[in-house]
Amino acid sequence: MALIYQDVRERMEADGYKVSDDEFSQILSYARRKAEVSGKEESYLPLLLPDVIREWLIRQTVNRYSIEMMEILRN
Repeated sequence: MALIYQDVRERMEADGYKVSDDEFSQILSYARRKAEVSGKEESYLPLLLPDVIREWLIRQTVNRYSIEMMEILRN
């Protein structure tokens, strides 16, 4: 199953969604928890993973922007 996850990662990176190995590990753990809470089995992860990668990167960007804005407003 790990090869399937790597394949999903490579397709996402080809589309411009690049993440580090550490980030991908965190994303995969988060996707597993998300699937478990939804009552889905591990076979659902290849379908869920692209959305989780996109959401992760969007959330990281929003967080960085918010932190930078707080710094600007603080000074």
